[in-house]
Parts: sequence; C-alpha cells; structure tokens
Amino acid sequence: TQNQMTVALLELASTAWRQGDSNRALSLSSDGLELARKCNNKMNEANAWNIKGLVQMTIGLYLESIDYFMKALTLYQDIGEKSGAGRVMGNLGISYTYLNMYDKALEYNSEVLALQLELQEMSEVARITGNIGIIHLYKGNFQQALQNFLEASLLHEELREKSSLARITANIGMVYYSLGSFDLALDYLETAYTYHKELEERLFIAVDIGNIAMVYQKLGFLDKSLEMLIESLNTFEIIGSKTQIASVTGNIGVLYSDLESYEKALEYYRKAIILHTELGEKRKI
Repeated sequence: TQNQMTVALLELASTAWRQGDSNRALSLSSDGLELARKCNNKMNEANAWNIKGLVQMTIGLYLESIDYFMKALTLYQDIGEKSGAGRVMGNLGISYTYLNMYDKALEYNSEVLALQLELQEMSEVARITGNIGIIHLYKGNFQQALQNFLEASLLHEELREKSSLARITANIGMVYYSLGSFDLALDYLETAYTYHKELEERLFIAVDIGNIAMVYQKLGFLDKSLEMLIESLNTFEIIGSKTQIASVTGNIGVLYSDLESYEKALEYYRKAIILHTELGEKRKI
C-alpha cells in the first residue's frame, strides 16, 4: 500500500541521514512527505518533516530545521501522538543549542524529559538527558555535563542502543578534553570511533576523527593531528555539513599556527570566519 511505501521511504531517509548522505536523505524524505500528503496520513507527514529537520540541522541550517520541526510538532499534537511530539521537541532543543539559545534549549529539553518519564519512554529519556549534557558542555558546566552523559550512557547500554551509546561516549570524551584529561579523552573518543565505524555512520566517524585530532594536537603530535583534521574536513565537505566544515577549518588554522605556518593559518582562519558569519555563529568568530 501507499502508506507502507511511505514508511519504507522514510526509513531509508533516516538511514541515509545517519550515514551522512544528506542529499539522499532530503530527497527520500521529500518523496515520503509528498506520498504522506496524498494519503492524508498525518503521522507519516510528521515523521517526514522531522527527518527533513534533522537533515537541515546536520548541514547547519538551524532556523530552517526549527521551521520543519515545528511543522512536525503541530502534526503530532493534532493527532495526539505524545511520543512523536516528545522526540521532535528534543530535536528543537538541539537546534536551539546550536544557535547558542541555551535557556530556550533547556526549556524544551526539561519539558520533554518530564513527558518521556511520564510515558516511560526510556530510550528518549536517555537521549534527552544526553542533550541536556550537551547544553551544559557548551556552557562550560563540565561536571554537570559529565553527570548527564554518564546517566545517559548507562541507559543506552541497558537498552543496547549502540548508535546512541557511541555518540554519548564521544561526548564524555569531549568533557575530559575540556577538563584537560587528554589520555582519558582519547580512550573515550577512540571507543566511539570504533562503534561508529562498525555502524558505518559516516557523519559521526568524521566528527570523531576531528575530535581525536584535537587531542593529538594537545599531546604534541601535530603532523598526525593535521592529517586527521584534513581527513575530517574532506568528509564534511562531501556530506555538506556547514557548521562542521567551519569548526574544523578553524581548528586547522590553529594547528598551522602551532606549526608556525602563519600564512596557512591566516588562510584557514579567514575561511572559518566567513563560514561562521554565514551560519550566524557569532560565538565562534
């Protein structure tokens, strides 16, 4: 049936997003959205808008992602789908986090955490706990972030959710990086990288490589760090993840500065400033 075809299209779109193929994810979710509308299936339509929002968030178009997530949220609420509404509210929280609107992000995440606890949706409880940890990480509340990530990690492990566990493991690594515990950071980041390789999640593999490169930089392995950062940048350029391209480009600039290659450092700094400005990421300029 057409409804089953829509579900299949959206499953493929979701898989493409996790594997870092943003163009394919966007195309499949658009096809799924069109078919859902023809069938007047609001659940599938909401799911399609949610996936489209995830893709926009991945490539750094946060305002567009919020617009799509709000469309999904309205539809979920119209049909009384509390679980779906909770998931998309969590995604809204992530977009607001990337826009540095931390109070708004915490507001969404706190509301959805209470809802998911009420529904006993423990997978979502774990995800939102992790999202709250990311907010605290960005705010510099490292001990609170670590507490949130460890709680989320235990839940994901109990639920045998390897993909989510991999992302949380990487986040724990970044807390230890921020605290200056580079050996611990490397342990967690390399574990996350191994998980993501097994799962063939290209986007997160590239994130892991970039983060591991930053640790090597702190440990003084500058040539190895540069090699990994360029590998990470090349992957992000293929995926089209603008926010990650901007971030890694800036990190390469820092590394060239450490190598006393100041002309190359200026070249990458200028590129990063342009990219962050286009994305409205003033905090990172």
